[in-house]
Amino acid sequence: MANKNEVTISLEEYKELLLKERPNDNDKWILGKIREFIADNCKLSGEKIEAKDSWDFARDFLNYLKIIDKEFYKELIKKVYDAEIEKKNNKLKMEKARAIKQVDEEREADD
Repeated sequence: MANKNEVTISLEEYKELLLKERPNDNDKWILGKIREFIADNCKLSGEKIEAKDSWDFARDFLNYLKIIDKEFYKELIKKVYDAEIEKKNNKLKMEKARAIKQVDEEREADD
């Protein structure tokens, strides 16, 4: 009799589960390109490794990502816009709460 906690799956489903977390060839290529970009844009400064031109590194890195991985760049755009929307939404909520509080205080002063 089979244990209640056991589930039988096909060999194909098992292989798919095993491969699910592994990077595909495209992911490996992109990671290689990112590593190459970082290595090409670093220098030795005393005993530290730092960006050759720290002013341009972030801008150049984002431009590089835009070129080599458009899907990830789109995800970045979505995340940044979502964060900005949330920030503005929270600001408006605080302004609303202050306005309501002010009306309540004015009403108390009139009473």
